[in-house]
Amino acid sequence: MTVDTGHHRAGRRSMREQVEARSAEQAAELAVGRRRFLPQDGDVAAMLRQAGVSYARQGRYGLAYRMGVHELAVWRARADSETPLREETFRGYRDALDSLARIDRAVGCLHEVADCLDELLELLIRHGRSVDAHSAWTLRELGAVMLEAGRPDAALDHLSRADACYRQLDKATTDPRRHAVCLVLAGLAHRSLGQHARADKSFNRALATSLVNAPEVAAAVRVLSDVTPVVGELPVVDGLVLAEFGLPAWPSPDLVPAGTV
Repeated sequence: MTVDTGHHRAGRRSMREQVEARSAEQAAELAVGRRRFLPQDGDVAAMLRQAGVSYARQGRYGLAYRMGVHELAVWRARADSETPLREETFRGYRDALDSLARIDRAVGCLHEVADCLDELLELLIRHGRSVDAHSAWTLRELGAVMLEAGRPDAALDHLSRADACYRQLDKATTDPRRHAVCLVLAGLAHRSLGQHARADKSFNRALATSLVNAPEVAAAVRVLSDVTPVVGELPVVDGLVLAEFGLPAWPSPDLVPAGTV
């Protein structure tokens, strides 16, 4: 008798995936239940994060978002009880917002990505950290989102504030790459508005910032200095990452079955 081993393997794989999915759902509900009794527990937040990632990888964005909201609630509760804000809490808060922003971007909601960054910036300001490396980064990411959304004026507002933060920080402890990215984004925003002299000034400053300590960034800046951004996307060039927040790591939305978002 001939045995269709390929069919059997597929059947076993499908059954295993179903078991794993049920286990993930049970773990998710357990984590949600625990949050009610341990509203500031980092381990509970980690469980919720894992559940959210699992759902997102399956394209079950609605459930993934629910897990992300529960996780964010843990970090909100911790942040509200801390003065000053601990670095661990900030990172957990930022990463929870990043998870939600990934889903927002995956389903095409750029304004929600910006809302996540606005909340992160408000957290820093509330804790007296309006001028530090984290606030500079957050403002820079807001500028990148606005530029991607085709709003160069709004992008420049955030990027100018980020630039001011970077200039106030200790150069010995600040990565010049981060400031260079801010200046490149500002140059692209100026170019989108037809402000070519201002764009050239921003690109030249980016070169000066990166030339000595980050030559690979300087090379990327030279490439981008002649680029006019297209609405809906940021230029891609080796050696320079223009946006870091809310980048989806899940299936493309058009590959997700209808009704799962």
